[in-house]
Amino acid sequence: MKKLITTVAFLVPFLAGAAPAGADLLDLGSGLIYDRAQGITWLDQGFDPGFDDRIVTEQWVENLTYGGITDWRAPSLTEILHLGDDFRAGGTYSTAPFTEIGVPAVDFRAFYLTSTPAGAGELWAYSLSQDRLLAAEETTPIWGVAVTDGRPSSAPVPEPGTLLLAGTGAACLLVVSRNRALQKE
Repeated sequence: MKKLITTVAFLVPFLAGAAPAGADLLDLGSGLIYDRAQGITWLDQGFDPGFDDRIVTEQWVENLTYGGITDWRAPSLTEILHLGDDFRAGGTYSTAPFTEIGVPAVDFRAFYLTSTPAGAGELWAYSLSQDRLLAAEETTPIWGVAVTDGRPSSAPVPEPGTLLLAGTGAACLLVVSRNRALQKE
């Protein structure tokens, strides 16, 4: 039993620090995904303008109110490229915890508008599922995705490493106290 406790005590710091692909993305519920690495919150709901132009998508982001949040904006190119890297971490393409944004079945050919200028009158757009860039002119129909700075205070989510460490500690305490009780008998 002493070997088990020693082994668990040795492995806990390693397990608590181990992060699966996309571990920087926390599902806050209600379609909000917090990106710890970038300090922004993504809305897991895209905007499909149909055949309308880029201006319609820009207006959607500027006028968006969701979950009581009104300061939504289009992500920068750096922010959406980082999200694409999160989706590709570990050598496979996984959009978890997103259920709409970047999901190939939903947006196989979708390019999402960014706020980063690409040239005269153009903004960069990025396809998460294809890992491709496009310089979007004002007349280009382009999908929208929204981010807001920080993390909404209404949705606290415990850190996975903290939960693992606390749970393992509680289990060890139970085992030790049980063994002491058995030794006294």
